[in-house]
Amino acid sequence: LIDRGYNQPSQLLEQGAKNVCVVLRYNPHGMTLYDDQGKKIDWSQQLKDCSGASCCVPARVAHEGEYLEGWVHASRLPEEQAAQARRRVRANAKKKGRTAQTKTLLMAGWMLVFTTVAPEILSTTVIAELYRVRWQVELVIKRLKSLLDIDRLRAREGSALASLYLHGKLLYAWVVERRARRRCGEAWMRLDGPRQATWWRVWKLIKQEVAIMISWGGQWNFERWEQCLAVMQERPRRRTLQTLPDRVNRLIASCQ
Repeated sequence: LIDRGYNQPSQLLEQGAKNVCVVLRYNPHGMTLYDDQGKKIDWSQQLKDCSGASCCVPARVAHEGEYLEGWVHASRLPEEQAAQARRRVRANAKKKGRTAQTKTLLMAGWMLVFTTVAPEILSTTVIAELYRVRWQVELVIKRLKSLLDIDRLRAREGSALASLYLHGKLLYAWVVERRARRRCGEAWMRLDGPRQATWWRVWKLIKQEVAIMISWGGQWNFERWEQCLAVMQERPRRRTLQTLPDRVNRLIASCQ
């Protein structure tokens, strides 16, 4: 399940070669799709011809002479949502000093989803519902960032230290997730039935618990204390660390 930022033919064909099924929010302005004759599909015309609430159109992704077969499921948005989408289109066009095109306003009233799953397996209605579940993936990433600071790496990108930080944070997230499931049960956040709640408050509590376990002195290995101090030393600076002048040190010594 991927959003419109992944309208990239090369990546889609790569996943197709691995037999990965794709459900993608299709952006007609970001990627061209073709019919079985190799002709570019005119989506404004396709949507004009769709008289119902939804339709399914066979389509191909093309890249460097290779094709990936799929289907575009078009679902008409409720009138209120469609009106909001059109207002956004007009506002964006106005910012650029342009007038929104008629076909762009037409397509704003539809949700287009490209998939490599045959419509006999998942219908247009099911595909639309399945794509909306993708937001749960975004919420997981948001929890990882907001609660566990997984995106804050104290190292340069691509360095060995950055890789160490990232793997350490992924391990930290795995520990929190595993403890949360043990406490709440596997059914707490499953999506194959009515959800009971979200993980936000549970993760926040368990994060504090895990942090205490990590920092608790009773678990430290003091045989490595010298190495620990070496790691925590100040990094080299242009300005040397400040010390008291020798004259002040002598005055202190004379008073003792």
